Amino acid sequence: PNARTIATTGTHAQPLDQAYVDQVAGRLAVHLGPIAAIVAKKAARTATTRRDFVLNVADSLGTQERAAFLREIGFGGG
Repeated sequence: PNARTIATTGTHAQPLDQAYVDQVAGRLAVHLGPIAAIVAKKAARTATTRRDFVLNVADSLGTQERAAFLREIGFGGG
């Protein structure tokens, strides 16, 4: 399934907070290196929920990296 069809229940629908942005940026750094913090900050500007934020951040990755990243964050493999 497409990652954008993932359910919006549970922790994924929680409001976005800075601690979560930092946590995701840390995971993203494995794939993007130091630019991850910039990508996360930009994505956080427009996202209102954790789900929106993670999907926005994941859009910066290639297909295989995106799937791995989403699994690491707990969003399945979309």
